[in-house]
Amino acid sequence: MLRALLTSVQSHLHPTDDTHRVTSLELLFELVFVYAITNVTALMEHHVGGRTTLEAVIVLAVIWFGWCSYTWLGNQAKADEGLVRWP
Repeated sequence: MLRALLTSVQSHLHPTDDTHRVTSLELLFELVFVYAITNVTALMEHHVGGRTTLEAVIVLAVIWFGWCSYTWLGNQAKADEGLVRWP
């Protein structure tokens, strides 16, 4: 049953190519990542210290991992077609 569900989902996904343009939804999520990074660096500015720097580096690593995963997904499937985007 799970295999049939995965096959159904995969049949609706279309890979991107070189002519694919960025969608408004993708740009919105990019701005969310920029806002998150800006907030972390602003918090570091107010409390300079070793512990704060370590916490900020950990949070920035998590944000960076999320951004890399999001970018990979954006390159694998079109956000404006198929099951990736909800109506």
